[in-house]
Amino acid sequence: MGGSFLQQRILNALQGDMLTWDELKGIANCNEESLGFALGELFDLRKIWTVYENDIRVYGLEKRKENRV
Repeated sequence: MGGSFLQQRILNALQGDMLTWDELKGIANCNEESLGFALGELFDLRKIWTVYENDIRVYGLEKRKENRV
């Protein structure tokens, strides 16, 4: 599965709400290594964020706008 296709699938899945790793893995239909790599790239691009909620890591879309100089 191509990186950009997987990234877009993840971004589309996160449009509605925050999701857990397992939920993203199921939606993305990929292995853990591919998911981890795609999430890492999306973090680097500042398109997603993650927090712990009730001791479970969840992922969401970054909605803040970058301040560009």
